Amino acid sequence: MTERVTVNAAQTDDGPHMPSWMDEDAVTYAQAGVDTAEGARAVEAIKGVVHDTYRPEVVGDIGGFGGLFSIAAAKSMDDPLLVSGTDGVGTKLKVAQLAGKHDTVGIDLVAMCANDILATGAEPLFFLDYVAIGKLKAENVAEIVAGIGEGCKQAGCALIGGEMAEHPGVMDPDDYDLSGFCVGVVDRTKMLDPATVREGDVLIGLASSGLHSNGYSLARKVCVEGKTHYELRIEREELGGASLQDALLEPTRIYVKPVRAVLEACEGAVHALAHITGGGISENLDRALPKTCAAEVDLGTWPVPAIASFVCDAAHLDEAEALKTFNMGLGMVLIVDAARADEVEAALTQAGETTYRVGRIVAGEGGAATRTTASCTASVRRRKGMTEPLKIGVLLSGSGTNLQAIIDAAAEGLPVEIVHVVSSRPDAFGIERAHRAGIPVTVLNRDVYADPVEADRRIAETLRYAHAEYVVMAGYMRKVTPVLLDAFPDRVLNLHPALLPSFKGAHAIQDAFDAGVKVTGITVHFANEDYDKGPIVAQRAVEVREDDTHDDLEARIHEVEHVLYPEVLRLVAEGRVTVGEDRKVHIAPARMNPRGNPQVNRPFRA
Repeated sequence: MTERVTVNAAQTDDGPHMPSWMDEDAVTYAQAGVDTAEGARAVEAIKGVVHDTYRPEVVGDIGGFGGLFSIAAAKSMDDPLLVSGTDGVGTKLKVAQLAGKHDTVGIDLVAMCANDILATGAEPLFFLDYVAIGKLKAENVAEIVAGIGEGCKQAGCALIGGEMAEHPGVMDPDDYDLSGFCVGVVDRTKMLDPATVREGDVLIGLASSGLHSNGYSLARKVCVEGKTHYELRIEREELGGASLQDALLEPTRIYVKPVRAVLEACEGAVHALAHITGGGISENLDRALPKTCAAEVDLGTWPVPAIASFVCDAAHLDEAEALKTFNMGLGMVLIVDAARADEVEAALTQAGETTYRVGRIVAGEGGAATRTTASCTASVRRRKGMTEPLKIGVLLSGSGTNLQAIIDAAAEGLPVEIVHVVSSRPDAFGIERAHRAGIPVTVLNRDVYADPVEADRRIAETLRYAHAEYVVMAGYMRKVTPVLLDAFPDRVLNLHPALLPSFKGAHAIQDAFDAGVKVTGITVHFANEDYDKGPIVAQRAVEVREDDTHDDLEARIHEVEHVLYPEVLRLVAEGRVTVGEDRKVHIAPARMNPRGNPQVNRPFRA
């Protein structure tokens, strides 16, 4: 770095003279532990990251005494308000330091600030960071700031300045702390205000990516302390194949872009937002409510992240304690006009979000109450030693009669829990059936299915996140790709309205009717890459009568479907169904394969 400032020594009769305190026993700043040269190198290392976040409103460059940002665009607003938020990452940093992984905590830092100001409806404009570190290493700082830069890009705000402070003697050399400050703007006329929330509004939840940045003092105590580096890096089935280290360091989701898109597309439909951080669902929802209203939250209407269940199990938390410590799978909750809830959900889906209807606004005196619906948090169920039902995700495209048959059978004792429903059509009546049963639903539109591989990747991710063990196709009129099949190997069930291998394809009933066969039927099979050729689990014959019309035959086939599918799911839930090396399905007698034996019970590979 070229020096551009010259400092001249004082002149005496004997020539240049330095002050008396600069003698041979002087202790330099570097000797005290502060390396200014390394600091300069760190600044150079992060310039590219910082520039990548710049918006047109940024004035100047980093390195000055203050960051400059034009707010000329606010002139178009009726009544612009600046909104600010500041936060840190907390003790999640200790996990990052232990793992030697510093590239994600910067995302957490931005998320905690940007999501907070988003709750007013504001657009984040710029961000400032403060990095306090024991011993400055340019490479480590660059890694941290790279995460901050990525977070700023996700939030759409510019990183216009910050501070790197070296604290020898105060902090250990490898220790560091982060804090951030975000400024945004919102037009007062469009600002989200809890005062607009009213009885009957719907709560729409957006999934978290894990614990986010809250509850880590507890998580570290029960999951990290006493563990070796090797133990933290072991891939765990109960975490969906992730290591404990990776699951704990999963960065906080930034909701700015999808939520801002919805606020613009559905102006006036969203009354308030709650960023679910420390204090959990109840405390943070309360901040978004007027004094005249309360919120009812239905537990079991959204999936609980595997890491949340893992930590709650390790800490032996009951449900109440878990809900006030962690987000339990909800990172953001939108309070929406009930008449426009479908419109908001469609817009969120278009923005790439998975939505969950998690409750409603009722008359009250503020606060949020939780109630259990069809399912409860997985962590609590396991800790109590309850026998868990088979968790399934259901794919559908139409009326959802087979979905209803499974719902009804589960209500009558079938050991199956539908954890999520995915519809390939936004107008499918099966969506309404799922909503009535309190089952989370994801609706994928035609644009998403334009890329079948990407669609199946999204489905697989959604169902794995919901802890689905099996995928059940119930009138799903799309061919699945290897992406979904590989995510659930020999665990994707399909129902076909004919006796395979006869009459494959989408028109099996009509084809059988036209062929004049005297017997057709139903086949339940495992899906594979060959359409309607997967291993057969069960079949049931249906007579074709002389006076049958096509509609008569179809009605009787559906009647049989509604009986056979739940029967097959019971066999699977009891662990009696296996696919042998010969690619044939084998069904064990119940007495030879008792439920609860993990070696023979349904294998789950996330």
